[in-house]
Amino acid sequence: MDDDRGTGTGGAPPPPPAPSGGTTPPPPPPDAPQVGSPAWGPSSGTPPPQGWVAPDDVPAEWGVASPSAQVEWDRPAPGNNGCLRACLIVGGILVVLVIVGVIAASVFVGQLVEQVQEDPDALFGGECQLVSSVEVSDALGRDVQVRALEGLLDQTMGALLDKRLLPDATDCWVTGVDGTAGRIAVVDAAAETVFANSRAEAEASFLLTDIRDIGDEAFCTTIDQQGSAGILVRFGQRVAYVSLLDPSVDAAAVCNKAKLIARTLEP
Repeated sequence: MDDDRGTGTGGAPPPPPAPSGGTTPPPPPPDAPQVGSPAWGPSSGTPPPQGWVAPDDVPAEWGVASPSAQVEWDRPAPGNNGCLRACLIVGGILVVLVIVGVIAASVFVGQLVEQVQEDPDALFGGECQLVSSVEVSDALGRDVQVRALEGLLDQTMGALLDKRLLPDATDCWVTGVDGTAGRIAVVDAAAETVFANSRAEAEASFLLTDIRDIGDEAFCTTIDQQGSAGILVRFGQRVAYVSLLDPSVDAAAVCNKAKLIARTLEP
């Protein structure tokens, strides 16, 4: 039985039937490009698809180094080097000062220990030759110690006591467990001249008021920078200056207290 296979090329399948409505079938897809040859672009003569951008035209992203950029370390600004150098210099100076201070303190402590071992009175002072501790304690109504202000004690404690008047006179210092502290100074020569010169010196900046109820003549002084005030008295040919440290900062009250000690110095 002969089959009617239609017309066409021998061995080829028959064409697909045309869709209804007379629509032309879509064209077959293009052949895949060969490996190693451009699928599009100037060399192929085929325009690139829409939206395609050549690699050379892609903008470099932030943070990605350009192949032509030179890579090198950033050098700090000159001002930073100057600040660092100044800090190092200041730090070195402070270290040197600390070392010098430690050495000086060690030397001072060593000398102090040696001096105390040789003479215990060098630290606290010997017995006062002007007045006894008992006399001053009775005058103030409290227990105090009166020691000679000399040697190492004069160089340390003496710097805190009131030496505005009779600075070169024979003197002693007063101390008590209740915080009482002060200085007693006495001159036994040319009393009238010494008193007159001392008064003139006090009038320049620290004379408080004249006192009439003690000695031949006397006056009180104002509070100094350390908090001391006192009284200068002339007893015939003796001039005495008694000053006390007092937290009250009341010069008149301190003068009245110093007057009690001054009375023990009358010949």
